[in-house]
Amino acid sequence: MKGSFSFLAMCFLLACSSGPSGQTPVDSTAAIDEEAIRDLMNRYVSGYESEDVETFVSVFAEDAVRMQPNGPAIVGSDQIRAYYENWFTESSLDVVVTPDQIELLGDRAVAWGTYTAKVTSKTDGTESQDRGKWINVFVKGTDGGWRFYRNIWNSDLPLSDDEP
Repeated sequence: MKGSFSFLAMCFLLACSSGPSGQTPVDSTAAIDEEAIRDLMNRYVSGYESEDVETFVSVFAEDAVRMQPNGPAIVGSDQIRAYYENWFTESSLDVVVTPDQIELLGDRAVAWGTYTAKVTSKTDGTESQDRGKWINVFVKGTDGGWRFYRNIWNSDLPLSDDEP
C-alpha cells in the first residue's frame, strides 16, 4: 500500500507541474521580460530613426550612463537629452542592433550583441559606415518597465591614421 501511495503522489505532482498537453511550463515572467527588453531596444533604434529626442531619452533610466567611444561618458537623462538634441541637428543615423544574448538577473539584465551603422552629416551629406559590438545593463523600474541603465559600444573598425 505504501508503494501505491508513493506512485500516486508522484503522478499527482507530475500532473500538477506540467502545462497543457503534458508540456513543462515555461518561465513566462522571464520570457515576458526578455521580450520587453527586445522591445526597448527597438524603441531605442526608433528614437534614432525618428530623431525624436523624447522617444530616445525615454528608454533610459534617470541615472543612466552612456559610454561612447572616443568621448566622455554622458551621465543622466538630462545630459543624454542635451547631447542628442545637438547630435540630431548635425547627424542622422541608420542603425541595426542585433542582440546575441540577454541574461536576466532579477531587476537587472545584461545584454550584448552587434551593430551596423551609417552616420550621415546633415551639413555636408558625407556618410561614414561603422560596425561593432555593445553591452547594455538594463534596470527594471518600480512600474515594471525596463530601461537602459548602462550603455557602451565600440567599433570593430581600425582607427584612421589621424586618430590617436
